[in-house]
Amino acid sequence: MTKPFKYAVRSDAVIIGSGLSGLVAGALLSKSGKKVVILPEENPAASVEVPFFPQTIGLGFEREGPVDRIFNEIGISIPLLRRTQEVFKKKSSFLQILLSFYRFTLYHDRENTLDDLKTGFGGKVQTLRVLFQKSDEWEAILYPFLYSTSPWAFIRKGAVLKQLTRGFVYQAKVFKLQTQKALEFCKALGMEEDPIDFLNALSLFYFHHTLRDISTLDFFKMLLVLKNEPLMVSGGISGLREIFLKVIKKNKGEIWSTPPSSLSFQKNRILGVEFKGKESLGCDVLILNPEKGGLAKEKAVRIFNGYFEIPEEVIPAMMGDCLILKFNDRFPYHSGNFLMFSLATGETAGSMEEKRFTSKRAVLAQYFLPASKNQVSEEELKKEIEQRLIWVMPFVEGKIEWIKSFVEEQKEWNFPYLSKEKLRKAAFLQKGNYPVLSMDKSFYFLPHPVSDVLINPFLIKRGYDVAHIVKKRGINP
Repeated sequence: MTKPFKYAVRSDAVIIGSGLSGLVAGALLSKSGKKVVILPEENPAASVEVPFFPQTIGLGFEREGPVDRIFNEIGISIPLLRRTQEVFKKKSSFLQILLSFYRFTLYHDRENTLDDLKTGFGGKVQTLRVLFQKSDEWEAILYPFLYSTSPWAFIRKGAVLKQLTRGFVYQAKVFKLQTQKALEFCKALGMEEDPIDFLNALSLFYFHHTLRDISTLDFFKMLLVLKNEPLMVSGGISGLREIFLKVIKKNKGEIWSTPPSSLSFQKNRILGVEFKGKESLGCDVLILNPEKGGLAKEKAVRIFNGYFEIPEEVIPAMMGDCLILKFNDRFPYHSGNFLMFSLATGETAGSMEEKRFTSKRAVLAQYFLPASKNQVSEEELKKEIEQRLIWVMPFVEGKIEWIKSFVEEQKEWNFPYLSKEKLRKAAFLQKGNYPVLSMDKSFYFLPHPVSDVLINPFLIKRGYDVAHIVKKRGINP
């Protein structure tokens, strides 16, 4: 293909956005000798500086797992990072779900979790045991779909007709999981209200949606992730991001600070990236990788974030780093009736002389505002959340210090450099359960889930898949 003269500066691959999937792709491509440029996305949400950072949980970073193999290919040793605790710190439990009658704990070992569920649910736990067994039965089908670049990769050598038959059966099963709602599946198992409330809370933690809004495929994906070892990730997603950026820079990749103003396409191929007041950049592959949320087109979400400082000694010994509960026990679980607490660490605000580590911790309280609440009274909401904190931690009464609160609005993303046609196509693809979203021959779109507290292996693997697809097709086919 003849290169347009106007692109005097060129790159093999341009990645817009510094989410994990894109940076993994960038690290692998730069390591293979490709010239990679990372550009910032034009994020409409203003960042709010706070002195404390909530804990981030990583799942699926166990030894000999798919992420471990990907890190090895990039040149990063997860066992070394775990030994030095530079990035990962092991956790025996990572999440608690508080219902009105019991505080459930999710442990590293699934049997420990089931023992705890039996204590809380008694005989009702049997349907949850059946559910875990069913998710395990689906693992052989789900993992090829989630962890391979091709839906046919699970088919072993054999007759062509037999391969095709297995492929169609596989696709039919996956299609059923994609189209069925998780709530329908749980009710078909005969599950009662209390276990469904528990699973609704778990779904809200992972997806910010209840079982009514997620597919059975996503539901099983969530249950399978529970088999992995939870780790606390120091520095959150930013800590991992820095590791990949170092690899990219080491392999002569470039990090630019200017977001693009427009993209140039010719039919179904990318030509280059335009900037306001700066020389254009030609490229052969474009990876659009927003840090979180993707297009977020279906529903606008408003989240109240409140930071409260509390003394270390009033935190119950049984409390985990993340806790999720109903905001109002009189109403059923839904996206506007849950509250999430995350314990946070950091330094006190103030000048450099005043900053010092204290025996205090911070709690980040996140409340998803219902669509019906157009106006929110910050003072009233603070008082309500303080009452819930006192209910969770009885000895905290009179010792809560408010730090800061703000309402975060996750609106529809509007990428000004994408045409309406491509935005429509991206929105359509985003509704499916695709590990890799290929827009055109040289354009890849990788929307991230919204969760701020969870890092899972699917993000890492998706970037790996893109890098290998690009290398297989060739940068400039």
